[in-house]
Amino acid sequence: MYLVCMLSTKNEKYSRKVMEQLIERFYNIRSQAKFDDKIKQVIQELTNSISQEKVFMEFAGKLDTHHDLIFVSELIERLTFVIVASNSYSRLR
Repeated sequence: MYLVCMLSTKNEKYSRKVMEQLIERFYNIRSQAKFDDKIKQVIQELTNSISQEKVFMEFAGKLDTHHDLIFVSELIERLTFVIVASNSYSRLR
């Protein structure tokens, strides 16, 4: 994940592709027990290398076109909880 984050900071097109793949991965694992923990871990890794605003805006842009609106709603809720629960994202509130 760290390597992916580093590569994403260097290439905008690659960054967008990574976000698309992450959303599909989240979609595929959404019913697993540790789903929320995995989202938190991925977001933390991404925001260590890429600006917080950029990470969440990229997610928003990709979720805007996702086919499963129930999943989109649930992921937005989880991402919102990540922002609210951590002091490190206070400037995004």
